[in-house]
Amino acid sequence: MDPLTHVTLGACIAMAISPAPRRRAAGFAGAIAGLLPDADVLLRSNSDPLMFLEFHRHFTHAWVVQPIVALVAWFLAAGWHRARGKDPALRAPYWPLILAAASHPFCDLWTSYGTHVLWPFSLERSTLDWVSVVDPLLTLPLIGTCFAAWKWSPQRWLCASAILWVSLYLGLALHQRGRAVEALHDHLQVNQVKPERISVRPTLGNIVVWRAIWLHQDQVACAGVRVGKQVTLKEGDRAELLDPADTTTWQALAPAGSVLLGDVKRFAHFSNGWLIWHPDHEGVIGDARYSMAPGKLQPIWGIRIGDKAPSEHATYETYREGSRERLGGLWSSILGSPSE
Repeated sequence: MDPLTHVTLGACIAMAISPAPRRRAAGFAGAIAGLLPDADVLLRSNSDPLMFLEFHRHFTHAWVVQPIVALVAWFLAAGWHRARGKDPALRAPYWPLILAAASHPFCDLWTSYGTHVLWPFSLERSTLDWVSVVDPLLTLPLIGTCFAAWKWSPQRWLCASAILWVSLYLGLALHQRGRAVEALHDHLQVNQVKPERISVRPTLGNIVVWRAIWLHQDQVACAGVRVGKQVTLKEGDRAELLDPADTTTWQALAPAGSVLLGDVKRFAHFSNGWLIWHPDHEGVIGDARYSMAPGKLQPIWGIRIGDKAPSEHATYETYREGSRERLGGLWSSILGSPSE
């Protein structure tokens, strides 16, 4: 999720379960704990462009690491408390910060990006596909309630109401996703398609329009699904799936054992195997999960391998061509107008 959601949810959780005299200090420390796992964005390498993809939402987001994250947040907040000459008896308690820190991987788990919450026991990138990484209807009420709870003599009921709002919204998102998945299954059954795998995720900033992709006979297909009073599905693009294990595909560009093929496999793990050639950028492998338009296979990021030697690393690139028009089309689709 976005940083504001992490900060405010962490603060609300810490304030909700802390004693009244220490509640404001707990809110400050909880905000730190709620954001701290994203310190992994600093793990980058000039010589390895894909390093940040590997380590973002990695071990710092694991459940077993959150007590350590909470301890670091407690020390940072206590240092600030001491520097301002505050009464040590009123500093934030430690144990609520564990739940505040744990809210961060839980938030990221709601999205579709993939999070290593089970590390070191599993390297699976877990995801629930409930909400987008940015969702104003989820976050704005949370921000307002959290600010009110912290600013005016922190009240437990305000913090609890913020947590309740998040819970209700997630419940609605889960319901919406269920309807989108059901619509996709019905569509595939009518067309006598038996997919090897499917993926259904919300589009940016809403839980009305969903992006569905599925794999059938080595082809990736996608569709936009609008879940309003009625559920409508519009099928879109198709493209060939790229398999990093298929040596005949890569022999010319990235021979077995090469650095470049290793990067292809790393990117495949990151994208959960949804790899396609980018239709608009030659030599680029794209992540088919994400596009600015739900019915298009135009990835918004990918790795360039076409101009690389086998001993070189791939470069990571993002694509935002036509973003304004695509977002306009998405907004129209949310409102119920026909779109891609």
